[in-house]
Amino acid sequence: MLEFKDYKDRMLTLFTHHHQYYQKEEHKINDAKLYLDTHVKQKWLNFVSLYERHGGATPLTFDDMLSHLEMQINDPQNQHRLVSQKFQDAKQQEWQLICDFSKYLEDWEYYLPPYSEEQRMDNLHSKVLKVLHTELNHQNQEPQNYEELLQTLQTLEENMLEQQCAIHKERPAIFIENQCCSDKSSNHRNKRK
Repeated sequence: MLEFKDYKDRMLTLFTHHHQYYQKEEHKINDAKLYLDTHVKQKWLNFVSLYERHGGATPLTFDDMLSHLEMQINDPQNQHRLVSQKFQDAKQQEWQLICDFSKYLEDWEYYLPPYSEEQRMDNLHSKVLKVLHTELNHQNQEPQNYEELLQTLQTLEENMLEQQCAIHKERPAIFIENQCCSDKSSNHRNKRK
């Protein structure tokens, strides 16, 4: 903890001495990364990647970086619980490609104890869209490893018109007489005559 306090004080002193340059949070974060060891730096970069990929609406600040680093130091058990919960709650969204969802799970797995191949397969199989899960269960041959499972799911996904409509529209699809519609309301219903 003393090392973290020293790091924080050094960074804040640097920012104060060069106030003009460090008015932008991006400059603070980029320079602060230089003083992190490679393992901690990689964890920060993974965190940033997850944040940006999964809905981070506002840019991260140096204070966000400090909070992340402090959480790493202060309470690794709490962090582990939070990451475990995020991983357990993860479910593929209707607009999300299976390869993107698989990568999302892999990003969370990085922070967890290693899973066996079979556990990873079970996790992916149980977290995909219900329609993919059902189709996979109807397959004659079970995939033998994670990559084969992922390839099978991708093939099933590509062959499903409903899934493709939802992905292209980036919103849930509505199915009417084997046709995919992207909106619940029809324009012709809303027009006045």
